[in-house]
Amino acid sequence: MEQALGIKRQVKPTKCTYRLAVLCPVCGKRVCDISPKSRMDPFSDDDTEKPPWEPDVYVRCAGCKTELALYRSTE
Repeated sequence: MEQALGIKRQVKPTKCTYRLAVLCPVCGKRVCDISPKSRMDPFSDDDTEKPPWEPDVYVRCAGCKTELALYRSTE
């Protein structure tokens, strides 16, 4: 796992070599896929490490029904 700004990235490679799976930080299920060239960090609403600016995308986890905010990483 990579670390960006002291935050663990919850991303693992999928079977397709051109996509990465973003995992839910609450239950660990796959939420969406992203390009290997982009970096997104998922945060739940009650996460204390969530950045103060508006997220790029909101998604809902199918496993635990938590709304997640996806922030594009600057590193």
